[in-house]
Amino acid sequence: MEPLDPHADQPDPEDQPEDQPEGDANGVSHDASQGEAGTDEPAYPGAGERDVPTAPTTGDAVVDAAMIELAAAEAGSLAERIDAGERAHRVLQGRLSDLGGA
Repeated sequence: MEPLDPHADQPDPEDQPEDQPEGDANGVSHDASQGEAGTDEPAYPGAGERDVPTAPTTGDAVVDAAMIELAAAEAGSLAERIDAGERAHRVLQGRLSDLGGA
């Protein structure tokens, strides 16, 4: 009895045409260049540059300034967004407490 060759059913990769991407048995490509660094597409949705949203206006200069800062922080890092959010929160709490005492 002959020993079984585990590679007998698999085609030789050198016999595959160069213009055809390599794939697994299901035809799924494992080309490392797809979806990785060096492509024009971001690695995941929303990973590209963010658009800075327009801050709403309230007519209150202090609140509007806090909202503008918060909107501008959307283009920054997570830490910058958190800091801007905390500052806006403090400004809004201060304004609301002013209203409660009126």
